[in-house]
Amino acid sequence: NFSDNAEELNRLVQAFLWCVPASIVEEFPDIGLSYHSQLTAALAQTLYLYHQEQGTFESDSIYNEKEKKWRILYGDLSGIQQFIHNTKLESRKNAAKILRGRSQYVDFLIEAVIKNVLEVFNLSHPCILQQTGGNFKILLPNTPSADDQILKIIKILEKDSLIKHLGLLSVLLHPGQPFSAEDMKINVQGSSLKRIISQDYEKL
Repeated sequence: NFSDNAEELNRLVQAFLWCVPASIVEEFPDIGLSYHSQLTAALAQTLYLYHQEQGTFESDSIYNEKEKKWRILYGDLSGIQQFIHNTKLESRKNAAKILRGRSQYVDFLIEAVIKNVLEVFNLSHPCILQQTGGNFKILLPNTPSADDQILKIIKILEKDSLIKHLGLLSVLLHPGQPFSAEDMKINVQGSSLKRIISQDYEKL
């Protein structure tokens, strides 16, 4: 299974290459080879999927830096504190165990949502740009079918929220603005991608 092997390879890269600098040219390199490799893999995979769906494998299209080929999917689990610290516990004796169990359940829920997104878009683990607490960011190809796929996932999550959690827990998904390779370049005024991400956060 390619997905399982890719995830295991990603774990090994993080375990052994996190302290290896991605560049030896810089005097004070501050980016690890593991992060650099993961981001490179994510960009390459999403780039391939973008051109595959568009049917544009010509070199002119592949090297077109102005074409908006990527976007970030932002995910947020709402209602965590209310769910974990619900005071309606059956007994004080089991309160600590219940709290730990609920906390673990939240972690499993986030993992399940992320895995579902990766499967829908045929992506592997390196495309998870960030996963902290109840938040995550996943790099997606900016394909014509992306919006429909995201909408299907949102409808499933909304249904699960009502049926399984009575609305106490809900996963909110927000597709960010599309961006290009040119947006990722850093110039005197900074990176356009940084401004795009800032604008995305304002809409969350």
